[in-house]
Amino acid sequence: YHMARVAHWAHNGTVANYPTHTLLQLVIPPFSAYAILQTYILSGSDRLANLVQWNSLVASLVGVSLAAEILGGTRRAQLIAVLFAATLPMSILQASSTQNDLVATMWSACTTVFALLLITTGGRRWGLLCALSLGLAAFTKGTALIISVPFLIWAFLKVRWGAGHKIAWLLLLIFTTAALNAGFLQRLKELHPDPFQ
Repeated sequence: YHMARVAHWAHNGTVANYPTHTLLQLVIPPFSAYAILQTYILSGSDRLANLVQWNSLVASLVGVSLAAEILGGTRRAQLIAVLFAATLPMSILQASSTQNDLVATMWSACTTVFALLLITTGGRRWGLLCALSLGLAAFTKGTALIISVPFLIWAFLKVRWGAGHKIAWLLLLIFTTAALNAGFLQRLKELHPDPFQ
C-alpha cells in the first residue's frame, strides 16, 4: 500500500482521498510517501523510491552517533552504537524498501538528539527543533510518538527553565505537531466525519 498510494497520487495529480479497498492507503501518516512521490515524479518511475528509506538510515546513524557523543560516549562508543544500529536486521532489510519505519526512526532520532541538546545547553532553538521533529515524526508514523515522547518528558523535567518557559515549550510541541499534521487529519475526517460512531 505504500507505493500504491504514491502511484495514485501521481496519476490523480493530488493527494486527496480516492476510492480504494485498502484503507491503509488513506489512513497511515503520509510524510515518507510524500518524499517518495517526489522521487517518483522527478525520475518518471519508482527507480529511486528506496532512496528515501536509505537516506533516512544514514541520517539515523548520524543521530545515533550524536546521541552517544552527547551522553558522554567516546569515539569508540559512538562507533559501536552506529555499528549496532546499522546492522539491525530491520535496518538492513528496510533500507532498500518503500516502507516508512526508517523515516520515522530518523525523525525520532532527531527528536532525541535535540532533546539531549536542550537538556545539556538549555538553548531555546533546540526546543523549537524538538517540536518540528516531533511533528514530522507523527506525520510519518504514529508509533514514532511512543518512541519520542519519553525523551521529551525527560527534557521537560531536566531543562533548567522556569515554569512559564516550560509550559510555553509544551504548547509549542502540541501546536507544531497539530499544525504539521492538520491537512492529513482533515483528510482523515473526510473519510469518517464522526470518529466516535
